[in-house]
Amino acid sequence: MRREQQRWHVTVVGGNSMRRERLTRDLRATLASSEKITAGFAVPADTPTDPRTKGSVNQDMLLWAAIAAASSRAGAQVLIAAIQHWCAREQNRHVEIIGTRASVVIDGQPVDVHRLVDQLDSEPDALDPPVGEA
Repeated sequence: MRREQQRWHVTVVGGNSMRRERLTRDLRATLASSEKITAGFAVPADTPTDPRTKGSVNQDMLLWAAIAAASSRAGAQVLIAAIQHWCAREQNRHVEIIGTRASVVIDGQPVDVHRLVDQLDSEPDALDPPVGEA
């Protein structure tokens, strides 16, 4: 069976920037400790690369996560389950997973993983109708 590698962007949402940064680093460490998930920090294109530059670079830190799986749906299930487990440790944690077609927000509340995978795999039009239509 051929395995494909799917990649998503993951960001911690809500709270102040210091808390988001701390939680983002903790989430990256948790995802990276998984045998199935590869994770790292995604550096925005407009980030200065000069080491002499001062100031905070990533106030809203962005992660990338990749999973080699038989299908993108299987990879999404693994990623969502891992993030859902991480969020369940503290009820105020909220994480957005951004795929190629859509995005989903996960919090500490129990939710059906298959429903979230369906939302993440759906076309953007199915989630958000165009402005003026409802």
